[in-house]
Amino acid sequence: MGLIQNIGALLGFASFGFLADHFGRKPTTILYYVMCLILTPLVYLGIRDIHLLLAAFAVYGFFIQGCFSWTPIWLPELFPTRMRATAAGFIFNAPRLISAIAPLIAGTLIVSLGGYGKAATIIGMFYILGLIAVPFLPETRGKPLPEGDTLALGHGGEGVPRAA
Repeated sequence: MGLIQNIGALLGFASFGFLADHFGRKPTTILYYVMCLILTPLVYLGIRDIHLLLAAFAVYGFFIQGCFSWTPIWLPELFPTRMRATAAGFIFNAPRLISAIAPLIAGTLIVSLGGYGKAATIIGMFYILGLIAVPFLPETRGKPLPEGDTLALGHGGEGVPRAA
């Protein structure tokens, strides 16, 4: 099952950028999050046939891993050059710090709910947070990076008036 999911994950991660360039960052991200919300309970609770489960895991891997692709594609486009690396580093690593307690929560859920499938489905509801946040982010497809025009001039922005 791991190989099938890994192939799906690789394709999902690689496809996100092409889809985001064609359809836009918001619609692509929303598609990936919605599919994760739909597929998580199906994979962990609904599918009992092993052959169907293998196919479902390939599709599931496509969308689950693809969700992480927005970080190198959309995230740098949201911040001006002077703070891009700091913002990207914070946004990429802050959830890791927060999720440090996840093994305790997951273990507690598995024991209290009587199974791995129910716990995975509840934890998968965190994709709702992404669906809530994405509409508030600007669509950046086809637009220059913030402050990218001053870098393109070749003088690093010297002489460009700045807001006080």
